[in-house]
Amino acid sequence: MSLRGSLWVLWMSPADTRRVDAGGDSDTRPGERFAPIVLRELAVYASLGCDPPPPPPTTKKPRHGACVALALAAMGALSTQYARYCDLESVQQGDVVQEILSILCIPMTRKYKCPSIALWRHAVHTFVSVVHATVSGIALHMALLSDDSTIVARAQHVWDAILRVLESALFAESAPPAELSREEREADAALDVELVHLMRDALLKPPPGGGTTGPYGEKIYDLLRRSSVNQLSAPIPASTSMPEMPTTTTTASGEHRTSSTGGVPGNASGGDTTIGSSGSTVGSDLARESFITLLNASLQEFDASASGATSTSINALLYSCEDVLQRYVTDEASLSPGSTMPPGRTDEALFVIQSIVPIISSERRQHAARLYPVLVGCVTCQAPVLRTPLMQ
Repeated sequence: MSLRGSLWVLWMSPADTRRVDAGGDSDTRPGERFAPIVLRELAVYASLGCDPPPPPPTTKKPRHGACVALALAAMGALSTQYARYCDLESVQQGDVVQEILSILCIPMTRKYKCPSIALWRHAVHTFVSVVHATVSGIALHMALLSDDSTIVARAQHVWDAILRVLESALFAESAPPAELSREEREADAALDVELVHLMRDALLKPPPGGGTTGPYGEKIYDLLRRSSVNQLSAPIPASTSMPEMPTTTTTASGEHRTSSTGGVPGNASGGDTTIGSSGSTVGSDLARESFITLLNASLQEFDASASGATSTSINALLYSCEDVLQRYVTDEASLSPGSTMPPGRTDEALFVIQSIVPIISSERRQHAARLYPVLVGCVTCQAPVLRTPLMQ
């Protein structure tokens, strides 16, 4: 089986210049007539890592090892070959990308429960590559504006498939194994952040040629909101340093960019939050990047909205802020006399307050009116570090 897969990949390589048409006409890209078949074959091989075929009748020994190697090779080939052939009408009409995404969803959902962690890690890279190729190859944003209902329906199915994978991956319930080193945990956290960057850079931004996210922009903002307040089960340990003030800069094109290297919203209830010398937390990078992406999008829409209407990204940001701060105020009120909130929780609330202070202290404060009740609760809380920026 692995030999057959290798031959397919070799046959589809750029060096292959064979004529594939019986009449003698050569394709502009070797083997493009068979691209849907080969892409589907590679997707099947990629699925065997998590769902290997049953062992031969003569043995009961599992076949995970060989299938994992084949699956990893197939994922790498998928990244390359799909990028080459995704713009073909035969690939688009055959719904090949939906099949690929449904298969990648399995290891991305199982995460550390995969037979090999490498399956999840490779699946994330392959997914990002496939989505980037899809956005450009089939003009995913422009397709939603097409007058052809078939093209619109096809694009909607692709959007739905992408968002299903993102939701499954971002909220996968799979704790990292105890033997994982700190470096591996940090690298794995970066994979989650890569999915946020994919939403920010490829999905939320129509290409220069134009287009729209349609109703899917709202769904992406909701995913970012939920991942910015990712409530896990274990208690968060105390942070070793207070969060730095989020800073907002304006690029040459007028785009706002908010960044921070300090405390992180989102893991107030726990998660893998190993403290490093810098005071950052491993496992909370996803929450921070999601929150900052929402904040940046909201600032952009604040500037673009002259009517004062509250947009989807602004709403998502406000819901995220309200959730973090309301949980803090509620939990603090339930403390026994003489007790204080864990420093990690205070850091989280401070990060959120510092992020929204520029909004509530400007002419755009009407957008944040829904936060005023919970901000009043923060003004009367025990922690002076939370009261000070609000009082000022």
